[in-house]
Amino acid sequence: MPEFDDPASSVPGLTAIDVDVSGLDTFAGSIEGELRANYEPQAIGLMRIYQTGSYFGMGHESPDVQAARERYTSCLQAAVNQLAGYANATQILVEAARMVATRYRGTDAMTAARYLEVQAALDEARAAAAAAVSAADRAATGQPDPLSVPSGGQVRFE
Repeated sequence: MPEFDDPASSVPGLTAIDVDVSGLDTFAGSIEGELRANYEPQAIGLMRIYQTGSYFGMGHESPDVQAARERYTSCLQAAVNQLAGYANATQILVEAARMVATRYRGTDAMTAARYLEVQAALDEARAAAAAAVSAADRAATGQPDPLSVPSGGQVRFE
C-alpha cells in the first residue's frame, strides 16, 4: 500500500494539495492593496454622487416623470449599497486568506514540534535500550557497572 506522504505514490481517489502559505499572504496583500489604492477612491467618489439621488425631472409636475425619478434614485441607492458591499466582501476574502495562511503556518509548526517530540522520545528510547544492552553485556561478562555506587556508599577511584 502506498504511503500517504510519499510524493512518488498515488492513492486512487486522493488528490494531493500543495499549499504555499506565502502565496496566500501575497494574494491577500495584493487584493487588499488594489482595494485600498484603486477601488475605494473610485467607489467613494461614485457613492458621493449617487447618494444625492437623481436630479432627473426635478420640478416637473408629471407623475410619470416623478415615478421615473424615484425609481432612478432607488437604483442609485442600490448601486451605492453594492459598491460598499463589494468592498466589504473583498475585505472578508482578504481576512479569510490571511486566516488560512496563519492556520497552515500553525499546523506546520505544530507538526514540526510533534516531529521533534517524537524524535526526542525515540532518541531517549534508543539511549535507554543501549544502556540496557550495555548493562546486560556487563552482567553477562561479570564486569561491574562503572557508574554504580558500591553498597558502602563510597566511590573508589582506581
